[in-house]
Amino acid sequence: MMKNNLIALALAAGVLAILGYGLKVGLTPRELSKEDPKRAFELFICKPVPESAANLKARGVVAFAGGNAIIDFEIDPRDCDDLLKRGGFRPVVKGDWQWVTEYHPDGTSEDIEISRYVRDDGTSQAALFIAKDRNRAWFREIQF
Repeated sequence: MMKNNLIALALAAGVLAILGYGLKVGLTPRELSKEDPKRAFELFICKPVPESAANLKARGVVAFAGGNAIIDFEIDPRDCDDLLKRGGFRPVVKGDWQWVTEYHPDGTSEDIEISRYVRDDGTSQAALFIAKDRNRAWFREIQF
């Protein structure tokens, strides 16, 4: 009987330790600039990263209570349609989030022509911006 109680106590302690660790990891903000940008790409845009994707840069902070992820990258224009499809993005239409139509990725101005695409995940607003020549793209996700 005593042995069974010790086993149950050890199992309960193990479960509590795992739950505590999971809670700590879940509540700790993640600084994307300190992580592997390919991992951020796969987490936020799509898996796997297209072979032509280059010069990936991720930044922003993501936490349990929300966040803001930004990923910049270069891509072969031939891979853009596949990226949009695999990432679940669709062209922006009237009634989509206003920030998407007003947002200008870093290094661009209002004069640069950019195609805008969105993906609504329910708990976040994700947008992909692709330069007119389709060789550069910017991703931004706002989590609530």
